[in-house]
Amino acid sequence: MHETSPVMPKPKAQAFWQSVFVEVLNPKTALFFLAFLPQFTDPAAALPIWVQFLVLGTVVNILFSTSDVVYVFLADRMVRLFQQPNRVSRWMQRIGGGLLVGLGVNLAVSRS
Repeated sequence: MHETSPVMPKPKAQAFWQSVFVEVLNPKTALFFLAFLPQFTDPAAALPIWVQFLVLGTVVNILFSTSDVVYVFLADRMVRLFQQPNRVSRWMQRIGGGLLVGLGVNLAVSRS
């Protein structure tokens, strides 16, 4: 048998900076900004185009980063809630199981 070693969690700071590095080097991110931001620039505006790009890019990144942080905190809270052996987690398991059974029944009925 092949024995596996336990996975050690990364320090939070290391995980954060690794995710920032991955996102900065992601070509889809650059393509998104190249396709999205020019719609909101105005060549006749008082500010040069590069300043408009800088301001728009900064605002978009702050908004996206803020929503990501909120999602992380909410996900952490949900994981802690579901890890506790209490009535909420039992009901969520029952609801999830019921949904899966209902979807299976729906699939079986719709194929006939």
